[in-house]
Amino acid sequence: MRTKLFAGVAFAALLIPGAAFAQSTGSADFEGEEIVVTGSRVNTGQITIPDEPKTRVTVGAETISRQRPGQTVNEIINLVPGVSFQNNDATGAAGGTFTIRGFDSSRISQTLDGIPLNDTGNYAIYTNQQQDPETLESVSVNLGTTDVDSPTASAVGGTVNIRTRVPSEQFGAMLSGTYGDYIGIGNNMSRPMFRMFGMVDTGDIAHTGVRAFFSASNLEARQPFNNYGRLKKQQYNGRIYKSLGDNGDFVSLAGQYNENRNNFFGSVPLRTDRYASYTLVPATPTTPAFIQGLGTRITGPNSANRFPWNRDERYYNINYPCTINTAARPGLADTPSAAPAAPTAGASCGQEFDRRYNPSNTGSLRFGSRFSLTDSLVFTLDASYQYTKANGGGTVSLLEGCGTQGSTTLRTCGTGTYTGVINTTGNTGNGSPGGFGYYVGRDLNGDGDILDTILAIAPSQTQTRRFGAVANLIYDLNDNNRVRLTYTFDYGRHRQTGEAGLVGTDGEPFDVFPVNNGILDSKGALIEKRDRKSIAMLNQVSGEYRGQFMDEKLIVKVGVRAPFFERRLDQRCFTVQGNGNVSCISPSQVAAYAAANPYTYFAPGVTTVGTVVRPTTGSCAITTRACVVGFAPPQKRTFNYNRALPNVGVTYKFGDGYSVYASYAKGLSVPGTDNLYNSFYYAAGSPQAKPVPETTDSFEGGFRYNTGSIQAQLSGWYTKFQNRTVSVYDIESDTSVYRNLGAVDKYGFEASIAYRPVRDLTVYAFTSYLHSKIKDNIEAGVTSTGTVNYFQTAGKREGGSPDWTVGGRVQGTIGLFDIGVQSKYTGPRFVNDENLPVYGCAGTISGGLCPSAQQYVIYYAKIPAYAVVDLDVRFNLGKLLDNQKTYFQLNVSNLFDRFYVGGLSGSSGFVGLPNRYSVGNAIIGTPRSITGSLVVAF
Repeated sequence: MRTKLFAGVAFAALLIPGAAFAQSTGSADFEGEEIVVTGSRVNTGQITIPDEPKTRVTVGAETISRQRPGQTVNEIINLVPGVSFQNNDATGAAGGTFTIRGFDSSRISQTLDGIPLNDTGNYAIYTNQQQDPETLESVSVNLGTTDVDSPTASAVGGTVNIRTRVPSEQFGAMLSGTYGDYIGIGNNMSRPMFRMFGMVDTGDIAHTGVRAFFSASNLEARQPFNNYGRLKKQQYNGRIYKSLGDNGDFVSLAGQYNENRNNFFGSVPLRTDRYASYTLVPATPTTPAFIQGLGTRITGPNSANRFPWNRDERYYNINYPCTINTAARPGLADTPSAAPAAPTAGASCGQEFDRRYNPSNTGSLRFGSRFSLTDSLVFTLDASYQYTKANGGGTVSLLEGCGTQGSTTLRTCGTGTYTGVINTTGNTGNGSPGGFGYYVGRDLNGDGDILDTILAIAPSQTQTRRFGAVANLIYDLNDNNRVRLTYTFDYGRHRQTGEAGLVGTDGEPFDVFPVNNGILDSKGALIEKRDRKSIAMLNQVSGEYRGQFMDEKLIVKVGVRAPFFERRLDQRCFTVQGNGNVSCISPSQVAAYAAANPYTYFAPGVTTVGTVVRPTTGSCAITTRACVVGFAPPQKRTFNYNRALPNVGVTYKFGDGYSVYASYAKGLSVPGTDNLYNSFYYAAGSPQAKPVPETTDSFEGGFRYNTGSIQAQLSGWYTKFQNRTVSVYDIESDTSVYRNLGAVDKYGFEASIAYRPVRDLTVYAFTSYLHSKIKDNIEAGVTSTGTVNYFQTAGKREGGSPDWTVGGRVQGTIGLFDIGVQSKYTGPRFVNDENLPVYGCAGTISGGLCPSAQQYVIYYAKIPAYAVVDLDVRFNLGKLLDNQKTYFQLNVSNLFDRFYVGGLSGSSGFVGLPNRYSVGNAIIGTPRSITGSLVVAF
């Protein structure tokens, strides 16, 4: 029985804990999206308190519309307790960093109409590619668990479920124009942003019951921090919807195409030390040894620069405009900066970090449906196709000559030389291989020699084609008991390459996608820094029971999902280090390169393999450890991960609007492609060649209260994390690789309350607390004598996530004006897992550690807390024009221009920095910005 009972309370423009808007059509139907036992009817739609035993918060379309037009949904849900998002710019088109309960985005499932948006390789979420907010119905956040039909192999930290709006039954149109700027940025320079958005609803087409909407948007903006970068984004959306009767059945087809073109910017080294370099002055009979700083370190994006000290230093210049030297001198070794050159020429022209492009073309088709097969049996099917073409990376120097082992100098081509991206040192098992060179083996600039160095871009290119489907059979045993059986399928073809492309005399690439026309070497092969292909395939079956007892006061859910995940990996280059570095040799020279770098794997306790003897120095001297000599040749491997994941919960309602709930769920995160490809360095079948998945046991419970004027929720949670994976130093290969951190305990609580004392005033407040505890120390390195050192992580908190967040929103109406003020306090964040300051070393790091007397601090142990206040003011022009949908809206972000550290650019899959010597980059907090938007609709 599907009933509707509304409690008659309106919390307009607020974040309200909600039961509706699950991931898939099947989950929404099974959870009873139309069953509103305690809930509210708001003036823009329906927002409900969930009867489900999960901590869930939903942001409705009204709240979404109050934010800056075009803003990413991940910024919009930053008012959800437990969520922490740092935007890279004011428009949302440049990306950002994102955590839920301290889990980074690679461990959070983000879906659009039930289809997964996480990258098929590393599970990353690209927040700047999200759907235009005007086309959304809601964004719902499960803070700790997934639905049992969740199409994910990575979510151990909750889900973000985005739902597209249903087309209107009436014809209508909307046009929105937004213009703005950053106010208070340095140099008094304008950094404008401009966006146009248009949407048309067809209404009921020819009385067929078919309705649709179509939309388009275009954004162009200057980024706030330097004299160069641009942001461009265009997006097209549409949905065709057909209702099949009045019982909720329907068929739907939605589509999206998105293009982003933006440069990196505002990401600078997270260090605030004053000096450009340091030297250790030895002790004398009269003075002790001391560390002396030399030169001056200034704000900027390069490794020699630092983070700004205050808001006045946020703006910096790069070498732009500039001209690259293209003079070709026969018989001489020409470089981009060699004389004769234009006055502004220099080695850095076109090579600055902020010059890097991060382009993406993405698209999706999404089919949704619900069919009532009988009065008690419902079938739902969601299916999808997704396409991604994207890259990111900087410039390289192409060497016209050929490379060989043992030297990084240019050489003529002949016997024993190679073309391609080559490691030039070799690996004897006693340390990491040395430098890499891009050797083309032919004349590129037409001067008749192969002595020159040519500037090129070589980003990491990814192209993905992905198919998915979620099918549910839902059966009503009776009015109070339901069961469902679900099959989930997800197939992704993930092609990762690294073609090189030429740049013009102004440092600009001829094509931001060098995969379109990559540079060839003398053998006719592409110059590539990586060349690999993977197939990611998920087959998942799940079942769930939902029962209501005691006059619907008690709700019980019991479910289990069983994912069968397979990764087929094809590595077409030589793996030369445990961190995944590769040599990509021209195919005709692979056999010769393999013969010159024979591969030998020494298992623990093994000192001789055939005629090859284990080295006796460095990490190989520890015979209880594995040891590798040589390079692992191109090869294919298949990995399988299967696990049964139970999910149970209970909700009990009592009194007048009171309820409590509790749940347990087991989570799974399968290793991503980078981790798995790194394992190719070790022999197939060895323990190091079998990365283990992360698993979680999550417990949560809470209290809810709902009356005619108050809705509140308090939840506590505990997650036990096994096989926590981080990227850290590895003593076996003397490189930074993925390591198993072991067990990590995480716990905390969230609370929120929404109050509407009078019709024209709503108040919302929230808070969350997070704590984590790492159980073991991480190995730091091994000395030349075989001593193993450790980073002191045991008992410490994970870096990168705030302990406390506190915030809220107040919105009221005064005459023709709606005024909203919202604020978010983000507590301190540890920079690394050791909870120590970031150090430089004026001496020599041995075994991964620097002697304490030679360490100097370059950044604090914690990133300071910060609070940002946003303001939105809407002038309801429609009230004057008898058109409630037309208005002018002013949005001010970071109203008081607070200077702060934004997101951390840490290691892959981790938002913090793994140890005390890691100098990562951090985004400068977005300055105050103001936009005005005119929205005309009918």
